Amino acid sequence: MFIPAVPDHAFISFHCHTCTRSRKKRFVTISRRNPRDLDPIELLARVSESELCKPNTFPKTPDELAKNYSLHLTEIMDEFAPLEDKVIPADPGPCWFKGECQAAKNVGEKQKGSTWE
Repeated sequence: MFIPAVPDHAFISFHCHTCTRSRKKRFVTISRRNPRDLDPIELLARVSESELCKPNTFPKTPDELAKNYSLHLTEIMDEFAPLEDKVIPADPGPCWFKGECQAAKNVGEKQKGSTWE
């Protein structure tokens, strides 16, 4: 009587969850300021001359103070480094590199940045 030999790997089943990505590349538009346009000395001089550095003109409530700060600082930044729109690819990265993988990478980068080599 002939008994055919059955290899071990015939009894193993394996399923790998794969990610499907759209081939179409998506883009998003962001607004940003170019820090290279800033001259720190001129910026410091302009902030020093502004309402932000005049204590007699400070608003009375914290909400008014925050609005005042935001308004004046935005005006100053618009002078030195105006907002510009930039189109960048909206790539979320590989679908398997989420959650625990990203958290581990962030921890590693923080540790790496805090040590002297």
